[in-house]
Amino acid sequence: MVDHLLTSDRKTKFYTGIENLQSFCNVHDICKPYIMNKWQDPKRTLLGGGYKRNFKKKVTKLWRKPKLSSEDKLLLTLMKLHLGLMEEDLAHHFGTSTTHVSNTFITRIKVLSLVLRNIVFVPNQGQLNFT
Repeated sequence: MVDHLLTSDRKTKFYTGIENLQSFCNVHDICKPYIMNKWQDPKRTLLGGGYKRNFKKKVTKLWRKPKLSSEDKLLLTLMKLHLGLMEEDLAHHFGTSTTHVSNTFITRIKVLSLVLRNIVFVPNQGQLNFT
């Protein structure tokens, strides 16, 4: 999806609010180490949520590789933030369910707030009252 929508700096600015495609890629590269998809982590042993434990003490994966790449998930999140699109609309554009869109958005927002909190200026209450 990223390849189809973000073909120029102008479109990148329109869809995401980020100035250019290179900056989008930089944000993705910064966030990528903090994002681990369940299917990429074979050592993870969840009971019930993603793995099913049977009586032979075997761990079996119950999900498939996700349709959306990590770039697509970041694009989805930024489109929701910048354009204010609803989850059903995003689900239609990205070919996934509204539940997946919601879960992706929540996860990526947490990662973005963790990673970008040092570069986003938030004034304190005194500064807000003064201005």
